[in-house]
Amino acid sequence: MNKKIWILLLTLLCGLLAACGRVAASEPVTDSPAPMETAVSTTVQPLAAQECNDLRDAVGNTLGVAATLSTADFTDIVSGQTGTGCQITVNGTGETFSSFLDVAKQLQDTLSALGWTPDMAYLADGPTGTATGLRLDDKLALINVEWQPSPDANCPADQIITACELTPAQQIYTITLNVAQVTAG
Repeated sequence: MNKKIWILLLTLLCGLLAACGRVAASEPVTDSPAPMETAVSTTVQPLAAQECNDLRDAVGNTLGVAATLSTADFTDIVSGQTGTGCQITVNGTGETFSSFLDVAKQLQDTLSALGWTPDMAYLADGPTGTATGLRLDDKLALINVEWQPSPDANCPADQIITACELTPAQQIYTITLNVAQVTAG
């Protein structure tokens, strides 16, 4: 490259780096925390009993297995709000469920058909599970689909889970849908 172009590029880079490191004179630097905002009181509680029952039935029908319903702690991992939700749980093995991603998609499709909208802020994936969230009005549904190796699988603790050779029966699935209504008080 031409020497003039190199000098121009270096000059631009230096100027850009210098501009990124500046603090505007009107922005005082302090050790004081920002003022606290006024907290808005919220209530996190389970849906009406019939709504919970309907969702349990929808989950069971979608996955082709019995689903149980209980009241459980609910934590909105994005806002930090806590309370109680109705939790739908399904258990099985890799013989029943072919992939945690497929199960999550089936549940997401079922809720979407009921008017729920995915909220990407709740999306998380790992080698043995996935989580996502959906909203409908002031309701939040948190889906968690995960599996663990059965105790008899004897997977080495010093290796990643994908290095462990498992039969479908050795993949123990836990699927939860925890749903709550979050209302400002």
